[in-house]
Amino acid sequence: MMGDLVLKKMGILLKDALSEFNPLLCRFGGEEFLVMLSGIDKKKALIIAEKLRQRIQSEKIILRRQNTYITVSIGLASLPLDTKDQDELVHKADKAMYAAKEKGRNQVCLI
Repeated sequence: MMGDLVLKKMGILLKDALSEFNPLLCRFGGEEFLVMLSGIDKKKALIIAEKLRQRIQSEKIILRRQNTYITVSIGLASLPLDTKDQDELVHKADKAMYAAKEKGRNQVCLI
């Protein structure tokens, strides 16, 4: 139940924080989200991802009547710079996210 509240809050945060970019947002696996931004170069995507990470870590969530904060690990990949294949793009972004987790979490990593 608490996990559901966090996922719901994350969905709202993603939608609000990225609304100006008209993103494609979807849940990808148990506690992962996939965000696709069209027409954004890799340098700008990195800036957007870092601002998003900072916003999420500063956002308060109330769980069991206590203020709680969450963090995210973000993996970033670009089409066509990193690959020309959509499936490979998702795979590379996922790989970058796991690299962010291995480096200590709560950060953005790119391919």
